[in-house]
Amino acid sequence: MLAGRYPLLVISHGSGGHRFNQHYLAEFLAQHEFIVLAIQHPYNNTEDDSQVGTLQNLWHRPKDVSFIINAILKDTNFSAFIDSTKIGVIGHSLGGFTGFILAGALPNPSLLLKKTGYRCSSFMDFDSHVDLRIKAYFLMAPALCDVFEEDSLMQLEAKMCLLFSSKDELVQYTKKAPFYSRLKNLVSCIEFPEAGHYVYLMECPDAIKTKNDPACFDIGTPREKIHPILRREILSFFEKLMKN
Repeated sequence: MLAGRYPLLVISHGSGGHRFNQHYLAEFLAQHEFIVLAIQHPYNNTEDDSQVGTLQNLWHRPKDVSFIINAILKDTNFSAFIDSTKIGVIGHSLGGFTGFILAGALPNPSLLLKKTGYRCSSFMDFDSHVDLRIKAYFLMAPALCDVFEEDSLMQLEAKMCLLFSSKDELVQYTKKAPFYSRLKNLVSCIEFPEAGHYVYLMECPDAIKTKNDPACFDIGTPREKIHPILRREILSFFEKLMKN
């Protein structure tokens, strides 16, 4: 590693995913002088998904991210190379929801219950998850983005880039109520009009494709056409915010 201090980016995968889901972005950003850390969320990954569909999972995920940031900043093998004033998060699907919680967005308990069936006593259950060290978020097809309190969205200070797929088969995004218009520090919002939910994932090895995993197959525009755009947009976003 070259001498100096570099921005730190943490990747939060989607529900039931794993730390290699966006390896193509991690490797690309590492080549452009970012330190990239891809987390694997306990109990919500391909090896152990025992907390899927629970409020506990939503509550733990942002804490996972803060925990891993704390750990790497204390690790003497890496801490001398990290600029702790320049930390960002990349999230896909439920990783996008995780990012919003870390930024300070608060779910409305009734909306959360209606949307997911998860019973939350109040949005105060999530307010301890804010991590002000994180200055920027690149969130792809964020899940549950329509359950947040409007006032909390309007108060978010972190810079954000949001990406959506109009043919998303998992996240019901509607243009009729564009929640992102409430974000005061939205840098850009990109919509892929002919793409589905899984285009943000890595290319699947043939051995996995033969198992007919739905995450390996795209609706509309294939991921090999989306990935070059993602690389360009993510590099532009984080370089402007973290390398000036």
